[in-house]
Amino acid sequence: IFYLIFTILYCIPYIPGYELRNSSNKLFKLVISISKGSNISFSEVLLADALTSLSKVFKDFGVTIIAIYAHIRGVNIESLHEFGMILIALLASYPFIIRIRQCYVQFEASSDPISRSAILCNIIKYASAFPPIWLAAAASLGYFHPNLPSIVAVMATLNSLISFSWDIIMDWGMISYTRDKKYIIRQRFLWPLPTYFFAIIINLILRFSWIANRLPFFEQLNSSHLVLMVEIAEIFRRSMWNLYRIEWEVLVQQDRLGSDKDDEYDKLAP
Repeated sequence: IFYLIFTILYCIPYIPGYELRNSSNKLFKLVISISKGSNISFSEVLLADALTSLSKVFKDFGVTIIAIYAHIRGVNIESLHEFGMILIALLASYPFIIRIRQCYVQFEASSDPISRSAILCNIIKYASAFPPIWLAAAASLGYFHPNLPSIVAVMATLNSLISFSWDIIMDWGMISYTRDKKYIIRQRFLWPLPTYFFAIIINLILRFSWIANRLPFFEQLNSSHLVLMVEIAEIFRRSMWNLYRIEWEVLVQQDRLGSDKDDEYDKLAP
């Protein structure tokens, strides 16, 4: 019902906010249909990053597609299990594929070795999301190994740790690595300083939200309720992440603008 209502509202022209919807459509098209040589804007990166937080939503959408298809065809949904698990894994992987494609285009366009190294590390970060998705799908398809649950947990932990580290160092700019091989802590902050400590701790906890169903505290919760809680928590985490990501971009652009002005002054100076 949710997807039906969303589709109807999204397709109705000339409703309040349709101008914003049209702008969003253009941005989605740019993100999805990116090609080699494209100039990727910050808004495109921000949207593609946001889509990775919707991986679970894409997965739920896959479950909905299978359920509707089984109902229309009048077949038992269990008979579609293998096809369904592959579809669900593909849909869950799709946001990360989009972001990796963006990074690859940026990698190809860059000639700076340091920038290329950072982009390559970013590609590895997003690619680390694939093993937990596909190993879980393999387990559901009957490919059993005694150590498979442990392997899935290890891979998911690595993905969470890599993503958290990237958040702090690269996306929020808390720590920078200079070209003369020095680490420096950011000195400029637009938000009250205590909020950064809160954001870092909350971000770390919610990066590991996938372990919620393994904690005794949540054992009494219905699985659907737990999934809803985790997805709401991810919306909060991503919203918070956006605030600090945009803040860091503002500071970077201010520094870049200041540097350009200094260069122009040097050229005009006698």
